[in-house]
Amino acid sequence: MTSQTQCGEESRRNKNYANVRMTVTLAPVIFALDFGDLARALKKNGYDLALQVPPLAIGQRIGGSGIIAKKGNITIVADSERRYVGVDGTSLPDVLSSFDELTRIVKDDLWVDIRAKAAFYEAIVRMNVLGHVNPTETVESFFSNLDAVKALEPILGEPTSLFTIRLVPKGKLTGEQEWFEVKIEPDLARPDSTYMVEVVYRKSDYEKVKDFVSAIDQKIDLVLDKMEQKCP
Repeated sequence: MTSQTQCGEESRRNKNYANVRMTVTLAPVIFALDFGDLARALKKNGYDLALQVPPLAIGQRIGGSGIIAKKGNITIVADSERRYVGVDGTSLPDVLSSFDELTRIVKDDLWVDIRAKAAFYEAIVRMNVLGHVNPTETVESFFSNLDAVKALEPILGEPTSLFTIRLVPKGKLTGEQEWFEVKIEPDLARPDSTYMVEVVYRKSDYEKVKDFVSAIDQKIDLVLDKMEQKCP
């Protein structure tokens, strides 16, 4: 019998990453990062600033929400009210390495140890994945024997199928620090060939988030293989 790993390796899929984001949300105290200080530290380390840093009186701080700086395809984002700072991009390896660089810059230049002040880390990944078979037919077939869907057909008056799969941790709420969500559905523009996949993964342990996201290509391949009946 073919193992899951072998099955996934034999059926690697073409993927187009639309967005990758890695952020850290700091513990619920005064937001430790001043946007002005952060912007200057990023500029010192080769980033192009995306905001103007005005002269401030002693004791004044700059906060807000949005893009702080850019370097190549990497964008540094922050929100002082929601207490997060992080990295946006379209390449998973680039985002992970840039996030590690960001935490180093903040620690070395601003004397803030993000790891010590972190409440949780969150990765958000959006991608399009080329199906091996028709994604709309795949989702419909995968849930064709689901009694809960069939029970709704008399109410709606015609045969019914699911279009979207949303997987979350059992017994947890979306606002909790330990959370994940995997959403899979046919891409609305190409429903006969392409899946739209969105993944949110949130943990207080950075290494767990990094390990999960680093393996996300294989995980999505295996999920889709299972849906397309390619894996036992």
